[in-house]
Parts: sequence; C-alpha cells; structure tokens
Amino acid sequence: SMSVFVVMLRAIGPVTHKIMSMADWRAAVAAAGFGNPETHVATEYFFPTLHPADSYRTFRASDGSTRLLLDLALDLREFSPPLAGTSVELVLSGSLFREGEVYPATHFVRTLTPEAQATDGPGATSRYLAAFDLSPGRYRADLTLLEPGSHQGAAFSRTLVATDYRQELSLSSLTVTRPPVSPPDAGARGSISLPWQLSVSPTFAPGKTLYFSYQIYNAPTEEAHPGLDVEYRFYRVQGDQQLAAGAPVLHQGVHGETMGYALPLSRWPEGEYRIQVMVSDPVSGSGAFRETSFRIESNSKSAPSRREKS
Repeated sequence: SMSVFVVMLRAIGPVTHKIMSMADWRAAVAAAGFGNPETHVATEYFFPTLHPADSYRTFRASDGSTRLLLDLALDLREFSPPLAGTSVELVLSGSLFREGEVYPATHFVRTLTPEAQATDGPGATSRYLAAFDLSPGRYRADLTLLEPGSHQGAAFSRTLVATDYRQELSLSSLTVTRPPVSPPDAGARGSISLPWQLSVSPTFAPGKTLYFSYQIYNAPTEEAHPGLDVEYRFYRVQGDQQLAAGAPVLHQGVHGETMGYALPLSRWPEGEYRIQVMVSDPVSGSGAFRETSFRIESNSKSAPSRREKS
C-alpha cells in the first residue's frame, strides 16, 4: 500500500483573515475531505518596540468550560510616530499549550479593536480584549501583538490558569471598572452588566466611583437555604504592608449568581489599593476568595504598568 501525504500552504496575515477567517478555512478544508487541519507557521516581520500591559480574567462558560479573557493595555505614545488620539486596530496571534504537552491546544489569529470606555482625561492608553473558551488547566501562551500599518509590535509568553468552576463553591475573577451606563447607588448588590462584558479599568482619578463585579458559582439552590454571606474588604498597599481602608462590608442572605458593588473614592488618597471578596456558606461552612488591585492617581496620562494582576 502507498501512503499519501497532503501539505497545505496558506499565507497568514491581516488581509488574509479579512478575506477568510480561520473558522471558514477549517470548514473549507473539512468539506474537501481533509480532517484536523492545523496552521503551524504564522509569520510577519515586526519591530519589537511595544510594551503592552496584560492581565487575564476567568469565568464559567455556558458549556461548563472556562472562559478566559485576556486584557491588554497599550500606551499609544510608544508608537513612532505616536498614534495617540486615533483608533488603533491590532492583530494578536499565537498558540496555547497545555502544561506538559508538546503540541498546542489551539492556534489563533485575532483582530482586536479598542474597547469603548469612559476615561478620566485625555489619556493615551487603549485597551483590548481577547476571549478564549478552554478546558480547565494550566497553559503557556506564546503571543505576538502587531500593528499592521507600522509593523510595530511585541512578542511575549505568559502562563495562564483556566480555573475549574464546575463543582465547588467558587468565585470568578473580579472585574474592576467605572460604573456602566450610570453610577449605581453605593453598595448596590445587583450587577448592571455581566462582568465579562465590561472593560477593565484599574486606574482612577481621585473622587471617581469604582465599580467591581463578579460571579458566584455552585451556590446552594435549595429554597430553604438562608443564602450566602458575602464580605468585602479594602486595603491600601504601602510597601509590604496592607492597611485597612474603611470598614468591611458584609451582606448576608445573598442569592444569585452575578454581583456588583459601587465604591465612591471621594475621600480616598492617591495610591495602590486591594479589594478582597470572601463568600461563605453558613450551612456547609464552604467558602471562596478572590482579590484584585487598583490605583488612584491624578495623572490620567500615566502609562499602564507592564503587567497588571487580577
């Protein structure tokens, strides 16, 4: 017998993906009778002059997998010439490798447009979002970010953990942003928007209102259950110390999956802060914990930090 090997070559680039998306290409290959097509090489020259700040958030997807949101922030003044004041599209490409595996779990090429968001001033930072639905586990992401017009970009690797939200009482990542639509009353429980629909904005001008939202998974559903205890604590970070900022906030008898809270910052001095969220079941004694950070600073033109933690 004789084996037949078919090699498919395909040019990869922003123009190509506007003509035929990766999903369309895979469908066309499958229709032609070839299974499991893969893109092994994606090349385009670029100058590694950009330094995006990055963080990620995780939530439970509708099919039980983990939805991972990669948040990118880029100071447009890094471009030469500067592109501040313009809407800059970027191309994000890369591969995700499960820990301990040689072959990638997925390849991708995405065109990213700036997220619409309110700002405290004429800052030059643009924020971008890329979403992935993954099986729970630990991944290595090899990423390339490119601005096609100027061929300026960045290449970097990150470790990403897709949290398993399928069984135990757990909390999603916290989304810290400005209040969506209109500022809710301070201390509001209900979330106006789903947390993965909101852009991350970790830096606030003095006197503004911060809004954070998240989801609670696998809470008891029995009608007789008294509900969960939800506690918020706020800290100012000074070096290695955490100093309490205001009194803790406790809600009891909480039911529901999506939660939000508005925090006016009118009397908070500039600096770095941390939010902690603790959820506990008074019946079973189980609990879950999440924390994230934000900053208060008057200069809205400050460049984003190179790595933002969620």
